[in-house]
Amino acid sequence: MSRRPDNQMEVLSPAGDLSILKTVVDAGADAVYFGGDLFGARAYANNFTRQEAGEGISYAHNRGAKTYLTVNTLLKNLEIEKKLYDYLKSYYEMGLDAVLVQDFGVMEMVSSCFPDMELHISTQANITSAYGSSLLKQVGAKRIVCARELSIKEIASIYDQTGMDIECFVHGALCVCYSGQCLMSSMLGGRSGNRGRCAQPCRLEYDLLDHKGNRRNMPGAYILSPKDMNGIADLPRLYNAGVYSLKIEGRMKKAAYAEGVVAMYRKYTDLLLSEGEENFAVDPKDMQLLYDYGNRCGFTNSYYDMRNDKDMITYVSPSHSHKAGKEKAPAKATEENAPLTGYFFARVGEPISLTLYTKDASVTVEGPVAMEAVKSPMTAEAIEKPLKMTGGSGYEMKELTLDVSGDLFIPAKELKAIRRQALQKLGEPEAQPKKKPVVIGERTSYPMSAFSCEKPKGILPFLITVETKEQERQVLSFCRKAGNPGILVLSFDCFLKKDGQELSSLKEALHAVGSRLYVRLPLILRRRNAEALMDALEDLKTMDGVMVSSFDMLGFAKEHLRELDRIADHRLYVWNNRTQAAYERQGITAFCTPDELNRKELMHRDLQNCYMTVYGRLPLMYTANCQHKNSACCDEKAEVLYLRDRYQKIFPVRNICSSCVNIIYNSLPTSLFGKSNEVRALSAGGLRVDLTLENERETEEVLSLFGDLLNDKDTGEVSFTEITRGHFNRGVE
Repeated sequence: MSRRPDNQMEVLSPAGDLSILKTVVDAGADAVYFGGDLFGARAYANNFTRQEAGEGISYAHNRGAKTYLTVNTLLKNLEIEKKLYDYLKSYYEMGLDAVLVQDFGVMEMVSSCFPDMELHISTQANITSAYGSSLLKQVGAKRIVCARELSIKEIASIYDQTGMDIECFVHGALCVCYSGQCLMSSMLGGRSGNRGRCAQPCRLEYDLLDHKGNRRNMPGAYILSPKDMNGIADLPRLYNAGVYSLKIEGRMKKAAYAEGVVAMYRKYTDLLLSEGEENFAVDPKDMQLLYDYGNRCGFTNSYYDMRNDKDMITYVSPSHSHKAGKEKAPAKATEENAPLTGYFFARVGEPISLTLYTKDASVTVEGPVAMEAVKSPMTAEAIEKPLKMTGGSGYEMKELTLDVSGDLFIPAKELKAIRRQALQKLGEPEAQPKKKPVVIGERTSYPMSAFSCEKPKGILPFLITVETKEQERQVLSFCRKAGNPGILVLSFDCFLKKDGQELSSLKEALHAVGSRLYVRLPLILRRRNAEALMDALEDLKTMDGVMVSSFDMLGFAKEHLRELDRIADHRLYVWNNRTQAAYERQGITAFCTPDELNRKELMHRDLQNCYMTVYGRLPLMYTANCQHKNSACCDEKAEVLYLRDRYQKIFPVRNICSSCVNIIYNSLPTSLFGKSNEVRALSAGGLRVDLTLENERETEEVLSLFGDLLNDKDTGEVSFTEITRGHFNRGVE
């Protein structure tokens, strides 16, 4: 299948402000995405006011372009219930074409309340397979912005299996972490990427250390800083993979960059669609222009052909450099001014009127009564001249029909005034037909009161995740001694190292003490672990349940593991009750409290069906780029390396070869053991511990404290390391 049958591709441009929107539309963008004053993933961009958005939407529509609004952050309870509907309603009535969304609860609201506005799934949702795409298609998604880490073959597979519109990044900055899965900026500085406030810690210097503390020899210190991508030479392959929308990154970039890059992609998209791939070639001079507009130590074509590679990393500098003003942008493929036709009516003793027509709209404006000429009547030329003076309005009068009779006299200032009024009205949002959203009553039911739980403690069994056999043995012993039932969750990597007999024995031992055995499915679903999942499917089906961390894995579990219980990891974000309810309708039975909400915000969440993590070393990044490979080779030997930042903090890095992913952990584990009274006051349905790098002695100490907490005893802190409270006290904006 792959190649779309309609021979179309969309050049999609960012716009940081209204003037850039107009510039890129004039440069040939088919569509523009921008952020409003709420809920966009670029909080520090010059985001649009509602008035500017209305003007921009009208400007784009009058020139045949579409407009998309970014609503791709995670929303807190009060935001989604009190602000979101009215916010989206205003854009919807302006004629907005689509919204880009990350939060599952927002997706459901858009589908329910704004049914004829397209729902596009942001790259923040981290979609890497047809499983997640199909799941989101069922809830109303029209388009998937696929993860940047996908190869062209993987992109084609999603299109072939779903037929959805595929939007793919082709140019601009790359994140080193799978989008939507980075908590590094959040945990280190309180600026959350999930709220559009990323401080870009990936662009800082780090040393890479081995397990003995020896520094690995690397090409430079910027080992987490990817080069910018440039996919212009890959347009034929993207076209053949079924990609519809070519997404240019850069809402923080200046107008000259946006204009030049858009014009270049317009030129070569038109070349491809009109002349075919056999006649497609990028002029080296044009490629140099793209370098001059801006790059980071050169370009990469992202992961189109490679799983990972150190040639994708800048190493020596993280900066975006450009040669401003050295070259002109290529000739624009579209006209600067949108074409107009006009119809002017005048009769002596009747009001004059002017009607203007564009491709998609028309307006009519009336003026004063036309007078009879005392001496010389007006000529047709005298009437036409002021009516055709469109100036810098963005329009050009291509044809004007005069329907006049009698000896007319109309002051030139009146003709100019009626022309100005018509042009202004044509450019206003009111020129677009208003749409009526479905009204929801729930938005009037807030402000919310703090949630109060009076049910008995322990309604959910305690939950412990493990990564090693040593941790597994100690948790099994803990379950035997505990008075409450528990769930032991094996990581997928740990699960793969066991045969069917080992799994059966472990499950029987847990069942004997009233506990259960689950497997945490991989966060990232790619070809390698997809094959491993299918190979291990029969063993997976013997488990009591699975923990899912992404849309892809939820879709996989719904299709292949229908009989198993499904609980959500904290990476399947549930910042608000509406999102949790949406996941419950997808068969999720229990959740984990969000790591970025503070204690007060958690009080506004329904936590009866949630686990609260009281100890664990939080993963800050999941990356496709492998530090083990970049510093040694791809020998598929798992090890723990360490990043050392400029403050001498140490961040463990594990390469999980079964999923071909690196996990960068926080320098300190998060612990709430010393906050036992506050934890109990939140009345979460269950408590959770994550064991990652802890050795036997450390595991024993953590489990001892956890046992005390489960038995309502006040606890101290672990003795073997410093700890952090994470966001329990501070939260994120």
